Amino acid sequence: MLISGLFGACFAAFFQFAPIMAERRGDVDAGWLYAAYGVGIIGTRLLSRPLLDRLSTPQLLGGAAIVTALGLGLIALAPPPAWLGLAVLLIAAGSGTNHPVLIAHHAALLPQAPGQATAAFYLGFDLGIGLGSWIFGVLLQFSGIVGLYIGAALLALLVLPCLPPLTAAQEP
Repeated sequence: MLISGLFGACFAAFFQFAPIMAERRGDVDAGWLYAAYGVGIIGTRLLSRPLLDRLSTPQLLGGAAIVTALGLGLIALAPPPAWLGLAVLLIAAGSGTNHPVLIAHHAALLPQAPGQATAAFYLGFDLGIGLGSWIFGVLLQFSGIVGLYIGAALLALLVLPCLPPLTAAQEP
């Protein structure tokens, strides 16, 4: 659930604060950002389907964390709009990967209670969205958009030290 919460917070950084970022930058429309995210997440889910059964949970989540952190970091650097598009696609790729992997992981932990497993995933993810929004609001207040997105990128990277226990759990 901790990993779900970290990814939920990263989702909140993009989804909740994209309009503020777009307004402050002045060179991009938030609607365009959401449209790019939608295309990116659908594309990721279509293209990554075969990988979900070939790679391990830690490999997939590690990749998702790195890609998400890169996207959030690019936003923090206030790149030109073309780079901002790449940043949004990277965030969408991370989200499009982590969500199905985490749901499947939770279901595998509780095979006799798939409803409870899914609820546990969403509890972690939604707590991440809620707490992340609060944390990022404070970061926005004290360090601006750059600090908000650097903080979000660092949270994405906090997933990486959480992965070794998942690797140990998957070993026979």
